[in-house]
This record gives sequence, C-alpha cells and structure tokens, in this order.
Amino acid sequence: MFDSVSAQEEELDKAVDNDFVMVNLAEEIETKGKELLELTMRGDYDSISKVIEELQETLSKIEEIISSREAFLKVT
Repeated sequence: MFDSVSAQEEELDKAVDNDFVMVNLAEEIETKGKELLELTMRGDYDSISKVIEELQETLSKIEEIISSREAFLKVT
C-alpha cells in the first residue's frame, strides 16, 4: 500500500512540475509575442522569422507537456 501511495506522490510531483514548466512557457510566449509586435512595428522582417521559429518550438514543448499530462490523468 505504501508503495502505491509513494508512486502516486511521485506522479503528482511530476504533474506539479509540468504545471510549473507550463507557466514558464506561457510567460515565454508572452515575451516572444511582445518581441514579435515590436519587430513588426520596426519592420525587422529577418528577426521576425527567428522569433516565429522560437514560438513554434515553445508551442511544441507545450503540446508535449499536455500529452504527458493527459496520459497521467488517464492513469489516475
């Protein structure tokens, strides 16, 4: 029984860690969005492509975390 509780606590800790990462990624998206707006207003189109690629990478990370979170919720 204690092993089961310990395993559940570990899974819960992972979920909380994932939530913390999601908050950080959301902040990163906000920052990149503001940067993208500034670059657009300046007409710095070369840099816009770089920021868009960075946003795509961040969104991919979020999708991975959501998928792992869904798997966790199905198990519990």
